[in-house]
Parts: sequence; structure tokens; C-alpha cells
Amino acid sequence: MPGSATHSTSTVSSQTDSHRHHFGQLDSLRGLAALAVVIHHAVILTVTGNDFWHNHAQPHQWWEWVAFRSPVMLLDQGISAVYLFFVLSGFVLALPWFSGRHQTYPTFIIRRVCRIYIPYLASMLFSVLLLLAVGHPVISNVSTFYASIWHSALDVSTLGRTLAVDTDNSLNFPTWTIAWELRIALIFPILLAPVVLLKRNGLLLSLVVMLVACIGLRVAGPVAAEFGRVAYAYIALFIMGAALASIVDRIQTFEPGSTRSTTALLGLGALLLFPVWSTKPLVAFIPLGAGSMLVMIAALRTGWFSSFLQRATPRWLGKISFSVYLIHVPIITAFLAITQEWLPVPIALISGVILSFAAAPIFYRLVEYPAQQLGRRLSRPKPSAKILDRAVTV
Repeated sequence: MPGSATHSTSTVSSQTDSHRHHFGQLDSLRGLAALAVVIHHAVILTVTGNDFWHNHAQPHQWWEWVAFRSPVMLLDQGISAVYLFFVLSGFVLALPWFSGRHQTYPTFIIRRVCRIYIPYLASMLFSVLLLLAVGHPVISNVSTFYASIWHSALDVSTLGRTLAVDTDNSLNFPTWTIAWELRIALIFPILLAPVVLLKRNGLLLSLVVMLVACIGLRVAGPVAAEFGRVAYAYIALFIMGAALASIVDRIQTFEPGSTRSTTALLGLGALLLFPVWSTKPLVAFIPLGAGSMLVMIAALRTGWFSSFLQRATPRWLGKISFSVYLIHVPIITAFLAITQEWLPVPIALISGVILSFAAAPIFYRLVEYPAQQLGRRLSRPKPSAKILDRAVTV
């Protein structure tokens, strides 16, 4: 019936507008997380910062207490920000499934590969070109973390690991998260398949099935067992995001977001994201995942935090967040190498951070956005398929 088709189209359009609203807020949240990652990597390039984060040093001077033991530390919580990335990805990828707009597997994979893999390869090429241009000189007054960057030889082995998106690649080490994003993307539609039959309960079934599969890896040896533990932790973070997507409409409509309730959600989320719970993902994902969910709920509800995320600066950070994540370490490292003889390390690091955010919009325009468009074009239905779809709808 034409009337039913019109109503259906109107409903889908309304859902799409609502989801764009969600994406805008959560993109801004992703931008703030990317800012924390960039700051963290700049901090651990200093001797003091690396000592606090990796050598468990204790603060003595007042500024050390402020920087490493106060809420200011949230601006430097790199691993917490990465876990938030994974929960956000699970939310964004699952949202269409709970609105009846899930994609076919080939369409999903094509768009995901174009969205992530192409910018990843461009960032690796960018890093190699910077390495060839400026080298990797020994620099005093920086942490040992500096030496771990760009230490891989430019040979066939490194090329192979780069093309395969290895989790251990010193040419641009933050891309270890890209490896997991792509791996989980390959199975994500399978993880959400039970949702079609069991709705929200399907997520619990997926968690149980993946737990059994990861436990099964123990019989393959300690290396496989460790891979299984890490994989389960990161998959669980994606499913946490999917769980939020399943109740997103309730989150928005359940009680207007008062200043007090929004602040309480953010405060509790920050308390869970603040400590370094463990270096083992299978332990850390529970509090960090829960904290990420609380922060996301605060962002999705109507309130002061949601309004803040819709401002120009957070939205700009969200737009370039993936680009700045991909290019900031090569830029900061190259800037340290170039200015080693005439610029103090703290000034060079701050300048490198600023330069990274200045270059990110260029990378977005030249690489990230065209890659997204390519994914849409490659996965676009053929005209005959569109005509058939319209005929069935009408």
C-alpha cells in the first residue's frame, strides 16, 4: 500500500536523523579521546612522564602531583581512551542492526576496509617518508620510549607486517588498535547475527560463544591462549557498545538529563576510567568498559554535556579524530629529530602536538574522506537492484 510505504519511509528517515544526532555527539567524544591519546604519547616521550607511566615512579613536587595524581591525569589517559574507542565503534557499527537497517556482509566489509585500511596504509607511507627525510637520531633528555619508535628496518619483513596490519609495528605503533578494529570487523556481523532472532539477548549469546571459542584456544598453546584472552577483552568492549545501541532510544527518553544526573554519570565514569587497573586487557576491560559506557550515556542524554559536545570545537576534534590518531606519532617524532639541537624537548613536544592537529584536516581531506566515499561507491547497489527494491517496497 502506498500509504504504508510512505509511513515506513518517514519512520526510517526519522530514525536516520536521530542516529546522525547520536553520531555527532559520539564523534565529539571520540575527538576528546583522541586528544587524550596524543597528549599521552607526548607525555611519555619525556623522562618524567615515562617514569610515572611505565616505571611506577612516585610524585614528589607539586606539579607532579597535579599532573599524575589529580583529575588532570584524565587528559593523559591513553589506554582508557583506546578502550573508549572500541566501545564507541561497537555502538556505531551495531546501531543500524537495532533499527532494521543492517547491511549485507560484503557491503559492511567493503565500507569498513575502505574506512580504516586505506587511511592506515597512507599513514604508514607518511611515517616511512618522514623517517627517510629526517632520520632517527639519538636525542638526549627524552625517554627510552623514543628509541622504540622507528626502530624496525625497512625491509620485506616490515613491509609484510605492515600490509598484514600487525599489532607490533614501530613505524607507527598506535596502529595496533587498527589491527584489532579490522579483525573484529571481520566477525562483527556474525557476532550480531543472534540479534536478528533474539534481539538484545542475542548479545549475551555472542559473548558466551566467543568466550567458549577463546577458552578453546588454550589447547593450542600459551601464545594462542594469550591471543584469545586479549581478543575476548576487545570483542567484549565492542559488544558493550552494541548493548548501548540496543537501548539508545530509552537512554534519550528516560528522564531529561539534569545537571546533577549528568555530572553524576560523568563523575562515576571518570572514576572508572581514571586508574590504571591492569596491564592485562582481560582484567582492565571490565572497569574501563563500564566507565566508557557511563560517559557515553551522559553524552547521549539531553543535558549540559551533550550540549558541550555539540559545540564547534568538540565537533571539529571529532571530525579529524581518526586522522590525528594516525599521523601524530610520526609528526611528533620527526619534529623532535629536526629540532633536537635548538629547541628544548618540552617545547618541541608541544609544537609537535599542535602541528599534528594542524596537519590532521589536510590528511582528512586528502585521504580519510576520499576513502569513505570510495567505500560508499564500491558498495552502492546496482540500478537494477534499486528498482527491484522500490517495487517490493511499493
